[in-house]
Amino acid sequence: MSGLANDLITKAQSFNLAEEIEDLHASAAWEEGDRISKTLIKTADIQITLLTLKEGASLEEHYPDCRTLIHQLSGTIRVNAVGATRQLEPGDLLILDRAVAYEITAVEDAAFLVTLAIARP
Repeated sequence: MSGLANDLITKAQSFNLAEEIEDLHASAAWEEGDRISKTLIKTADIQITLLTLKEGASLEEHYPDCRTLIHQLSGTIRVNAVGATRQLEPGDLLILDRAVAYEITAVEDAAFLVTLAIARP
C-alpha cells in the first residue's frame, strides 16, 4: 500500500521504498534536476521524507530543532555534522540529536530517508 504525504497514519501503514524510488526516478523533475523528494508521512510528531540525489548534488546545511535519523537506502552519501564527515552506504543509519546542523553530498546517485522525530510540547 503506497501512502500519500499528509495522509493520516492508520494503525499500520507500509511503503514499498523500491517502488517509491522508481516513481521518483521516472519523474520529469528527476530528469531535469539533481534531486527530488517525497514526504511519505507528516504529522505533529514525525515527518518521514524520501530523498534522491544525483552524484555530486548537495543539500545545504539543515538545522532542525528535533532529532534527525538518516537511513541510507541506495548509493553513497557524505554527511557533515558535529565537526565530522560520515560516509553512509546502503543499510547505514545515522541519528543526530536535537538541533544538530548537517549537510549532505551524494558521492554517487543515492536514495535515503530523513526522519524528523518532533518532540511534543
